Amino acid sequence: MEGLFFPFISCWASRFSCTLFSGLAATCETSQDLQKFMPLAIIPLYLSMGILSGAAQGSKTSVWAVAASLFPLTAPYVMLPRMGLEAVPLWQLAASIGLLILAIWATLWFLLATLTASASSCMASAPTLPELVRWLRYS
Repeated sequence: MEGLFFPFISCWASRFSCTLFSGLAATCETSQDLQKFMPLAIIPLYLSMGILSGAAQGSKTSVWAVAASLFPLTAPYVMLPRMGLEAVPLWQLAASIGLLILAIWATLWFLLATLTASASSCMASAPTLPELVRWLRYS
């Protein structure tokens, strides 16, 4: 049964990554400006690998493993190995996909629209992380 959900999780995970990267790219003019924000995009991968290494030593159904497989930033990296190691309950698979789709919608609607509008009006210089946070807070 999990094999049917594998393409959906992979597809929606790549779409979520695309929305996050396009949100970051909308605020920058050059690739050098974008490189300073790459740690923000890599943090979910490192966080997921840390959770997976802890889950591999203990139970795959621990609270941390289940929570990380439902959290949209870490779901693609944690849910797919969990599906290969054990039978994941159907409600967790459906909740993971549903939360991933909801996160894509929220990212496109709120984050990407706000950053694009703010970046286009304030493009005199390359934005910094505190400026991005300020743009999100004031809009």
